[in-house]
Amino acid sequence: MTRQQTSRPAKPTRPAASGSSQWSARKNRAAATWRDMTGQVRARLHDITGQIPLTPRGRGQQRTRRAVDQQWQAAARAPRWNVPPGDTAPSEALPAAGYPGAGTGGPGKGGVHARPAGPKRPLPMTALVALTVLSLCVGFFGTQGMLRGLDMLAATLDVRAQVSAMQAIAKAGEYTQPAKLDEMQSRMQALDSDLIRLQSDLPIAQLEGNTTTGGLVHMLRMATLLVRAGEYGVDAGQVLIPAMKGMLTGLDTSGVAAPKAPTLTLTDLKRVTFDVDTAGVLVSQALRERALVSDSDLRSIGLGSAIRVLGKLDAIAPKLPTYLSYVHYAAGALPALLGLTNDARYLLFNQDSDELRPTGGFLGNYALLTFSKGRMLGGIRLKDIYTLDCPNGGYQDAGQGCYRNVIPSRFAWLSDDTSHFGVRDSNLDPDFATSSSYIEQNYQRETGQSVDGVIAFTPALIGKLLDIIGGISLPAYGTKITSANLQDTIHYYHILYAYCQNSNFANKPRCQETITGGTSQTSDKKTFDSLLGSTLMRTIATAGPKLQGQVLKAALDTIGTRDLQIFFNNPQVEGLLNLFRADNTIPAVKGDQLLVVDANTGATYANGDLVEQVQDTITLNADGSAFHNMTLTYTYPWRQHLYGSIYAPGTQINPWQYAGVLLVMVPPAAQLYGGSNCGWRYGHPAEEPGRSVWGCGPVYVNGNAWNLDGTNSGAQPQPTTIRLRWLVPSAMTEAKGTHTYNITVVHQAGSHPQVNLTILGPNGTKLASASPENPPLTSADGGLRYTTPLLNTDQNITVSYKG
Repeated sequence: MTRQQTSRPAKPTRPAASGSSQWSARKNRAAATWRDMTGQVRARLHDITGQIPLTPRGRGQQRTRRAVDQQWQAAARAPRWNVPPGDTAPSEALPAAGYPGAGTGGPGKGGVHARPAGPKRPLPMTALVALTVLSLCVGFFGTQGMLRGLDMLAATLDVRAQVSAMQAIAKAGEYTQPAKLDEMQSRMQALDSDLIRLQSDLPIAQLEGNTTTGGLVHMLRMATLLVRAGEYGVDAGQVLIPAMKGMLTGLDTSGVAAPKAPTLTLTDLKRVTFDVDTAGVLVSQALRERALVSDSDLRSIGLGSAIRVLGKLDAIAPKLPTYLSYVHYAAGALPALLGLTNDARYLLFNQDSDELRPTGGFLGNYALLTFSKGRMLGGIRLKDIYTLDCPNGGYQDAGQGCYRNVIPSRFAWLSDDTSHFGVRDSNLDPDFATSSSYIEQNYQRETGQSVDGVIAFTPALIGKLLDIIGGISLPAYGTKITSANLQDTIHYYHILYAYCQNSNFANKPRCQETITGGTSQTSDKKTFDSLLGSTLMRTIATAGPKLQGQVLKAALDTIGTRDLQIFFNNPQVEGLLNLFRADNTIPAVKGDQLLVVDANTGATYANGDLVEQVQDTITLNADGSAFHNMTLTYTYPWRQHLYGSIYAPGTQINPWQYAGVLLVMVPPAAQLYGGSNCGWRYGHPAEEPGRSVWGCGPVYVNGNAWNLDGTNSGAQPQPTTIRLRWLVPSAMTEAKGTHTYNITVVHQAGSHPQVNLTILGPNGTKLASASPENPPLTSADGGLRYTTPLLNTDQNITVSYKG
C-alpha cells in the first residue's frame, strides 16, 4: 500500500444550511463510531490488567472472613510489604498471583477472563490506529513495564472509588447497619488489595533509596497498615452491633425480653478483643511509618493535600498508647459489663428537664437493667421513682413513708428537712460521675443491692427518636405522641392524676382518661410514662435496620449534648469514655472556665418555659488576669399548655412561679468582687471540688403573664436579673510575645440558655482568634464576641494578642 493510499483524507467542508440534516447524520455516526471504539479499548484494557503477572489482584468480596484464631502470616507478606524485620502484622494469606481464578480454569479458559459473547463487528479504522499506537508503546517501553503502569492506574482509580464509597457510608451514619458494615469491610479489603498492587508495581527499592520519593513508599505502607487496622475494627463492629440490636429485638410490648433474643458469647468477645488488640498493633506500626514522611516529601511528589489529614493523625499520636491501653482493657471488660461472667446491673433514669436539676432534670422514673449471659433479663420497665424512695406512699403524707437518708452538707440548700435525701435527689452535682456515686450509694441504702453503673437521658433524646420513627400511637390514651407534644402530654397525665385525687374534681369527665398502673408495676401517676417507654422501645426493636441505625446514631450524637449520660463503675471503661469526652464529667479547668448551673427546687415544670440569658463581658488585663462582669436574666413568658387549666387545682399551689438555686462555677483561684440580687440563705455554702462557686438562692422568677387557670393575663413578663463580678488571676499564658487566653463555656445538661460572651483585650489591644476549633466569633465593642441563641454543647474559645 502506497503512502498516497494511506494518507489522511482531506477534512470535509461543512455543508450549507440546506444540507444540515446530512451533516448531523454524519456527526452522529462519527460519535457512535468513537464510542464503540473507546468501549472496546476499555474492555480490552480490563482483560489485559486482569492477566498482569506478579501482581496480587485479589478482590475483597472474594476473600473469606478471618476466624478469631487467625495466625500471624507476616513472613508470607513481608517480601511484598517490604516490612522491616521484626515489624510484623497480622494478616490473611495473600491470594495467588493474578486475577482471582487465574490458573484454576475459570472463569474463562485457563483462568483468563474471556470477553463477553456478542455480535462480531469489524473494528473501525480509528480503533485500529489506536491499538497500533498502543502496541508500539508496549513494544517501546517494554511489555512488563507497560502492564505495571496500566495496573497502577487501575489500582489508583479503584482506591479513590473505595475511599469515596466508605466516606459516604460514614457521612450517612449507616455504619450501624450490619449490611453496611459488611459493605465497609468488603471495600476495605478491596482497598487493601489495591494498595498491595501499587506496592508490587512500584520499584520500591529504588524509590525508597531516593530522598525525594522515599516518602511515597512510607505513605503506602502507612496507608496499608491503617486499612488493615480498619478491617479489624470493622470486624469487631460486625460482632457487636448485631448482638446489641438483638437485645432490643427480643422485647415484647410489655418490655419483657423474649427467649428468642440473640446473645453474645465469650467466643464472640474473645474475637472482639483479638480484633481490637491487633488493630492497635497495626496503628502503632502505621505511626512509625508516618514518622518517616515529611511535608516536603509529600509536596515534592504532588501529595500536598494529604498534609492536613496527616496532621489530624499527628494530633492523636502522643495519646495513642493511652488510647490503646484503655481500648484493650475496655474490650477485656465486655464480658463483665454484659453479664457473661456474673450478672451485671445498671440503673436507667429519664430526667425531666422541665424540672431542671444539675445533671439534666428531676429523676422521675427509673428502671433496673439486668444482663445475664449476654441477655437482658426482664426487659425495660420504667417505674415511678417514688415507688423506690417512698414505698409507703411518702409523697402523699409529707414524706413519712420515705427512706431517711441524710443530705450531705454541700447540698444543704436542697431542703429544710435534712433527713430526706433519696435516689430522686442524688443528682445535685453537674458532674455526672460524681452524682452517679451518690445515686448508687442511696440505691444500696434503700434496697440493699449494688449496681455496676448509671444511665440517664433527657426528653431531648426521646424527641429525636420520635422524629426518626414518625411518632408513636398509644390507643389506650387515644393519642399520638410526637416530639412536639411529648413533654406537654407527659405532664398532663401527671397533673391529671393529682387533680382527680381531689374529691372536688374526681367526677369530672376528664378523670375517665386516667389508667391504673396494672401490670406495669409503677404508680398510677406514672402509668403513661411506662406505657410510652415500652411502646417506644418495642417500636425501635421491630423497625428495619436502616431506622435502627439512625436511632443508634442519634443516641451517640446526644452524648455530646449530655442528653444521654453514662457512667460505669469499671475504671478502664470510664477512662475510655473520658478520652473520647463521652463520660459527661465537667472538663478540667484550662485557663478560664464558666459553668452556670440551675436547680429547680420548687417542684414545678417552669424550666420548659423559662428563658435564661447569660451576658458576660471579660476584660483581659496586662498582668494576665481576666475580669468577668456577668448579668443573668430570667424571664417566664406565657405559653399555652395542655395542663394549664388543671395545674393549680392539681397542685394546690400557684404553679406559675419558678423557685430555684443558681450556682456559677469558676476556676478555684477566682476572687469574687461582688454583685447584686444574689443572696444565700442556706446554712452551708455551695461548693464544688476543684472550683469556686458563686451561689445565689433562692432565685424567684414570677410568671406574671399567667392567670391561675393557665390563660394569658396580657401582662408583659417581668425579668429577674442577677449580676456577678469576679477576677480570675493567671488566666493567660505568654510565649514569644504572644499572650493567649482560653475559656471553656460548659453546658449544663437539659439547659439551653442564650449566651453572649464578649472578650476585650487590655487597653483596647486587638484580639485575634487563636484556634481553628473556635466557634464563630465576631468583632464587637473593640473585642471578640461569641453568641448563641441556645447553648447545647461545651464551647472552647481561644484568643490571643501580641505585645
